[in-house]
Amino acid sequence: MKTKILFLSLVTILSAFLFPGCKKKKVDCSNYVNDQILHAVYIKLVDKQTGADLITTKGITAEQIKITKEETTEQIRADHWMINTRVPGNPYDGTLQLMVFPLEEPEQVRKITFGNLGTFTLSYKMTKVVNTDPSPCGPGYYYSLSDVKIKDHEYENMKIQDTVHPYFLIIKI
Repeated sequence: MKTKILFLSLVTILSAFLFPGCKKKKVDCSNYVNDQILHAVYIKLVDKQTGADLITTKGITAEQIKITKEETTEQIRADHWMINTRVPGNPYDGTLQLMVFPLEEPEQVRKITFGNLGTFTLSYKMTKVVNTDPSPCGPGYYYSLSDVKIKDHEYENMKIQDTVHPYFLIIKI
């Protein structure tokens, strides 16, 4: 009996050393960059009679496009937007791609001038949302993009195979 108790005691002590239990591992965040989602809004100008893409067919260049913050002359940095014209046949060909970033104000408004084709007012909202399952290295929140619209002209959202793309706006002029 003493041998059995001694054996069980020895097994218990060894088990405590071999299987230390639930130790929380420290997460290495040294290579962590960011888990924020970058948002982009796409705007395509099309001829209302033919459906032709006007940015490409009219030869609109980056120099002819001006993007400013609402009611100011402060221009949006050129590295925050681009013209997509490299993939003929792709729905994104002939679009203005504008990266949108969270700022202080919830609604953000941009005036966009497309050369001699016209000026349009884009608005959108960025909302800070608490992440319910945050990364141990991340900030614990993300920004949601919503209410993307052209305020001063009719537009429609791109629809591909019955899926509406709320960040892809088509303006017919």
